[in-house]
Amino acid sequence: MRTLLVVFVWGIAAAALADAKFTEQPAAKTVGDKVQISFALDSPAAVEVAILSPDGSVVRHLAGGVLGRNAPPPLAPDSLKQTLAWDRTDDAGQPVAGA
Repeated sequence: MRTLLVVFVWGIAAAALADAKFTEQPAAKTVGDKVQISFALDSPAAVEVAILSPDGSVVRHLAGGVLGRNAPPPLAPDSLKQTLAWDRTDDAGQPVAGA
């Protein structure tokens, strides 16, 4: 199965948070036995980082929340640039074939 990295940026109620744009497009690279996922925004915004199967269903939920001062783990607080590691497993901890 081929997998797809998806980073969703959600506009939320506050106008200042609704217009975030990528300053670094989402990218994935292999580092050892994991996949390193990185992206950066120009302003705080609500994001969701997920790995999708070819049919569009979520295989692994990696992170979700508002970037900025109080970003929840595993997102880095006080940073609009994020780097996450995916261990090539699904939400149940099982290896993802072809990942």
